[in-house]
Amino acid sequence: MSLHVCILGIDGSGKSTVVNGLPDMLAGRAGVRVASIGDSHRVSDPEQTILSPGFRPGGVPLTARVANGFKRVAKRYTNNLRLYPFFKALQLMFQDATAKKLDVLYQPDVVVSDGNLILSVLGRSVNYLRPARTESEPWDVDLTSVRDALSGLDNNVTTRNWIGLLTRFKRILKRCGFDILWLPDVVVFLDVDPMTAMNRIHDRGAQVDPHENPTDLTRAREMYTKILQALTTCRKKANLMSVPVDHRTPGEVVRLVSEMVQQRIDGNPYRVPSLGGSLPLAEFTQLPDATIILVPYGQHDENNHSPNECFAVDHFFNGARTMVALLSEMID
Repeated sequence: MSLHVCILGIDGSGKSTVVNGLPDMLAGRAGVRVASIGDSHRVSDPEQTILSPGFRPGGVPLTARVANGFKRVAKRYTNNLRLYPFFKALQLMFQDATAKKLDVLYQPDVVVSDGNLILSVLGRSVNYLRPARTESEPWDVDLTSVRDALSGLDNNVTTRNWIGLLTRFKRILKRCGFDILWLPDVVVFLDVDPMTAMNRIHDRGAQVDPHENPTDLTRAREMYTKILQALTTCRKKANLMSVPVDHRTPGEVVRLVSEMVQQRIDGNPYRVPSLGGSLPLAEFTQLPDATIILVPYGQHDENNHSPNECFAVDHFFNGARTMVALLSEMID
């Protein structure tokens, strides 16, 4: 049974960066197999990269392709207050189904998701029920109702109300092989000041969506905070983490989240050799005050300098990015 980790946060908090960077770091540090679902789908373990963009020997579930399709459609309707939330919810629905299917297909120890259908819809609902652009008052959320709904779905209650109906609907879908409406085991909220988030959004140079404004981001941030409070009824506080990211680099955030998640992994990690061949590192260690950092671009099973040698192209680019990140950290 995989440990499902959900990364939450308002736009500009760095969710995509954490979700994309966590598999390799957590696999290397904790010695476990990690899958991630977000802008792309990745599966990494200490021995090799199993799944990455452009490298899919084991394939991806159909639900992953459907989720990406709804994501593109939702992006076209960001200005539409009715259609955008609808297609965004469908994207998250199929994304959650993909997380469960990757659980079976690749049997990872940890699955990291960019958002969650229930939590993300609740968090972002304030931006569409009472958006700032309509000059409406903020939505006064009943925290007790949210707490009851989350607890009811998590415990599969079958009471004669809308929560019970939703639970029965969830069971029917699961029997049909479509596992959604579930809560993650661990929730990590990337907490960022809305003005800092706005600066990051502008810096990325892409189109700014209508909901990406200080007022809506502030309301979403407040709603996510309330969701974390409500989740205390069905999750241990240790599994609900709020990470301030305003004054941290992306690398520092990924490293911190990796350390937090690692503490929630059951069992002792296993470590295996992941680099073959020989390098003249011993000579460099003789230099005065020399610190040696080795960043291998390949994997142990690529038959380096042997027959049938192979090399994944994405490893080259990821290795280059790693070198840049390391040098940047050393300069700082």
